[in-house]
Amino acid sequence: MNHRERRRGGVGRRPGILVTSALAVLLGGMVAAGLVLGRHPATASHALGMARRAVGAAAAGRRSVEGVTGTSTLPTDVSRIRSVVVLGDSVTTGSTCDCTPFGDLVAARLSSRLGHRVAVTEDGVDGSTVRFLRQQLEADDDVRTDVRRADLVLVTTGANDLLDLAGRENDTPACAESCFGPRARSAAGGVGGIVDRIRGLNPDARIVVTDYWNVFTDGDSVGAGTSRSNRAVTQAFDDALHAVVSPTGATWVDLVEPFSQVAAGGAPLLLADGDHPSAAGHRRIAEAVLVGLGASGG
Repeated sequence: MNHRERRRGGVGRRPGILVTSALAVLLGGMVAAGLVLGRHPATASHALGMARRAVGAAAAGRRSVEGVTGTSTLPTDVSRIRSVVVLGDSVTTGSTCDCTPFGDLVAARLSSRLGHRVAVTEDGVDGSTVRFLRQQLEADDDVRTDVRRADLVLVTTGANDLLDLAGRENDTPACAESCFGPRARSAAGGVGGIVDRIRGLNPDARIVVTDYWNVFTDGDSVGAGTSRSNRAVTQAFDDALHAVVSPTGATWVDLVEPFSQVAAGGAPLLLADGDHPSAAGHRRIAEAVLVGLGASGG
């Protein structure tokens, strides 16, 4: 099991990779016991005062999972990963359910495959926006230090920037494409700026950016059960995010297809709030990230 120290608040390039798949790879051997987060509006003052927690080597007061699997089939930049930092909103923090967040699952799987400890630091903040994350990277010394030391940075952000665009009734957009299109592209462009700031702090880090299965809360995926307006806004954001992130050399991980599939045993991928990932949902995100890293086997 992983301990993670969660730090909340504070004011080298590779080809971009599109990851969509049937994701037949399962996180075999990993025990899910952690948390899931929520996308709730949060103020900077609230977030800045939240307690720090970190996951890492036992000598540093952190805990990680050790494994014995060899690294011969892994990409070189994956084989050297010893420190993971997770940035973004409540999708990353695992704060609303009794399960392990996807960042911890990724680190545990890497630790198992690499045969050495992999530290995880959660710098995600419930309710975080692109602007808030930018402020963290510009003004929060703890977060900046974490990013400088990281070998892998996981980023999920942007949905909270679009909350006011949610249709009030099924199939009734809050505004037309001429309204939500520019907003979605602006939010995605802001995520591109986040990638640039991470590069500025740590040119050698591997960066993974996920999109969203649904930027709103009405349905368990971007498919069935989701209104046309929400599908349209989600697709506009995800498409813009792919276009912005791919040229940066970061790995772009698509979550729409993984969340459109039924989980093993029919377990729901979201909590009852229709917004936050369940334990199965976090495992699904971790699987997608590992596929993007080229580290899903073993």
